[in-house]
Amino acid sequence: MTIRTAYLNGNLHIELCGNFTASGAARLAEVIGNASPAKSNVYVNTHDVHDVSPEGVTLFAKLAKGLKTAHQLILVGEKGFAIAPEGCQVIVDEQDKGGCRNCTNCRCGKRRQQ
Repeated sequence: MTIRTAYLNGNLHIELCGNFTASGAARLAEVIGNASPAKSNVYVNTHDVHDVSPEGVTLFAKLAKGLKTAHQLILVGEKGFAIAPEGCQVIVDEQDKGGCRNCTNCRCGKRRQQ
């Protein structure tokens, strides 16, 4: 699994790509713990996550309890429901629903065929 990070408006944005395994969960927790200021929100984009292993979910839930930002952890995308530790918010946006519905100025790359 690859992990990309960026800061936007003081918040940490993380993009995951690949399979969410125990080793990926450990790396994600490490990235959050090392890079996130205690008061920032952490957004984890799960759009490019393929498979989610139960071992990865269990380990991430355990490791997330020790993170200072665990109460401000927000997962974005359908796979967020499988990955999110208890008490974390999950956002499902238009990209998860089959497109942004703004075909004239499409941002998601899923332009509807007309």
